[in-house]
Amino acid sequence: MSRTAKLEISVLLSSAQLFFVTFLTLAFCSATALAHGPGEERIEEISALLAEQGDQGFLYADRGRVYMDNQHWQEAMEDFNKAALLDPGYVEYDLDRARLAYSAGDYFRALDFINLYLLRHETATEALLIHARSYRELGQYRLAVISYEKALASRSIAGAKASPEWYVEFAETLILTGEKDRALQILQQGIERLGTIGVFQVMAVDLEVSLGRYDAALKRIDQLLNQSQRKDLWLARRADILFRAGRREEAEKSYRQAWAALQQLPQRLQNVPASKKLAADLEARISTL
Repeated sequence: MSRTAKLEISVLLSSAQLFFVTFLTLAFCSATALAHGPGEERIEEISALLAEQGDQGFLYADRGRVYMDNQHWQEAMEDFNKAALLDPGYVEYDLDRARLAYSAGDYFRALDFINLYLLRHETATEALLIHARSYRELGQYRLAVISYEKALASRSIAGAKASPEWYVEFAETLILTGEKDRALQILQQGIERLGTIGVFQVMAVDLEVSLGRYDAALKRIDQLLNQSQRKDLWLARRADILFRAGRREEAEKSYRQAWAALQQLPQRLQNVPASKKLAADLEARISTL
């Protein structure tokens, strides 16, 4: 595994650990914080129904979802567990508990519950995504890839479109496994099914460059140039790729085009820090060519 991939894994795991610490803190404080939360009235309504009607699984589940929406993880899990005990054959409560555990950063527990749910609903898209995302957060990228693939397939079979973020997550996970070619295929699949979405093309450009496929990257840049209002940014990126490919004369021309496009922006846009930095970078690059 490359040093970059290892660094990405380290960042992911560190984020998961930080989130879990936050989860524990929230759980500890939830009992006192609830009275000030936005779900207080709904909690009181459902609690009154429980007092009136007695233990009802669906009521505990409803209250658990309100707790979950307000990040009161401990109370939510207690209610979902009560619902599951009252209606042991109703697997939707396993999905609720998996959602909760994932949201709270408890990825091992999320997998336990979602595996139970998938025994009955093996092609459920949301469940497969929770499965994939939990494995990804735990650094089990190859297992995550399997579930992302199943999630996209289930969506396609149902005749529905997947969300762009699913393709992005899938491609990012493939990159972490070193499967850059396959990541490109997934991004291209997203483009074919959902249209030319900018984030797909940006990721694809970076992948093409990392694989040394400069002409393919430049072709994608040209498509982005036709769509973007900030042509200076993409002309600068185009120039960087040309320079990296050893095409210095073309790179200089593209740097100058980027500079000219930057000067045509409204003054308020030219004055933002990012534009000023780009201007300085362009001047430095042009001066060295």
